Amino acid sequence: MPKPLDDIDVVVLSIATPIQVGAYKDKILIDSLSKDGLSSDVLPLLFDILLKKYNIHTIYYINGPGSYMAIKVCYIFLISLCMIKGFKLLSCSGFEFNNNSAIKAINDRYFFNQKDKIVLKKIQNTHNIDDFKLPKSIKNINYSLNAKPNFVLPVI
Repeated sequence: MPKPLDDIDVVVLSIATPIQVGAYKDKILIDSLSKDGLSSDVLPLLFDILLKKYNIHTIYYINGPGSYMAIKVCYIFLISLCMIKGFKLLSCSGFEFNNNSAIKAINDRYFFNQKDKIVLKKIQNTHNIDDFKLPKSIKNINYSLNAKPNFVLPVI
């Protein structure tokens, strides 16, 4: 008789390369996968691996700010997967996963979180920008039940 799969939650970091997914049991990171490439190519591969290893309960994903295309592709993939499989989808700000550091917007402009307001600024020196990292625990992650993308750039 096959061993039952662990019930987990998943965190998806898809607005920067490499794309990362983390498996969390009881809110503690137990497994992680990462791969360079386009969200549309990488997400199905990573979730194929996860679905064979685990029973997914909830998926947390970054709904903004960041690359519109990465957010949109990730949202469409995840909302479709959640509808088909019955998973819960929650959203988080990208600032939860990069120590509240700047997030690339367009050209030399970056998003900043200032007093819970997202602002867009030009910067020249990008050496102090933190990379996105899967946290060891998601016990204190801020999330929203509204999983829709949060596009914050003004129309240009």
